[in-house]
Amino acid sequence: MKDHPIPYTAWSILGLLNCKPGVWPAEPVDPAKPFKFQTRRVANPQPERSRRKRHQWRWVVRRGTQPGGDGHWTQWQHGSHLDMESWLLMRCRYGTPGDRLWAKEGLEAAAGDRRRRGDTRFVWYRADGKPTYRRYENGISHPAWLWKPSVLPSRYMPRWACRIFEVNKRVRLQRVHDISPADAVAEGLAHEGRYYGFDGRIGWEDPVVCFGQMWNSINAKRGHPWESNPWVFAIDHMVREVKGQS
Repeated sequence: MKDHPIPYTAWSILGLLNCKPGVWPAEPVDPAKPFKFQTRRVANPQPERSRRKRHQWRWVVRRGTQPGGDGHWTQWQHGSHLDMESWLLMRCRYGTPGDRLWAKEGLEAAAGDRRRRGDTRFVWYRADGKPTYRRYENGISHPAWLWKPSVLPSRYMPRWACRIFEVNKRVRLQRVHDISPADAVAEGLAHEGRYYGFDGRIGWEDPVVCFGQMWNSINAKRGHPWESNPWVFAIDHMVREVKGQS
């Protein structure tokens, strides 16, 4: 069992906070609000289709990404999708079922004279504005802010500030277009007659279409738009613990 960091947007964090800790299948704390127990992350690098045999895919592993390996090598996968899935799932950066995940989220510090090195009283989570939970550990104050900007993106959040801990329940390798309506809702979509993503401005009758718009808002600029149908790791996760939650 290993620990793996996983970054989330502020909207996704709110969906995680609405899950009952330790309950699986997931249940919402407030049924009127969306809750999130699935996430999809782009598989990197992407498999490449064989130019000679279109039913085959190959996975090119770059230098340093294969433990004990060196240089470039190519793994050919013949036959079905399941053959490739069993090979690639071992390389998911978010682990295998049973591994622990700790959620990384955006932080913000008070500007000006109130932001002091080693003081966590003025650092809070951007998703809901609550102060960071772990102010002290073993009687030692953590360095609250070592960065010049007052806003810290989720991918840079330090471990001591984590408040949401999860368990990886299932990992699937699939194309992003393989998502079902039920899976799209499990991604944390709000439903008020229509389905809404994190912006809440445009409603869609089809949850998959809504998820596709949300996917593009995050991943299109990273080179993996919905239209390209990239390979993704679909992860089912259970919220195990939320620090400071009453």
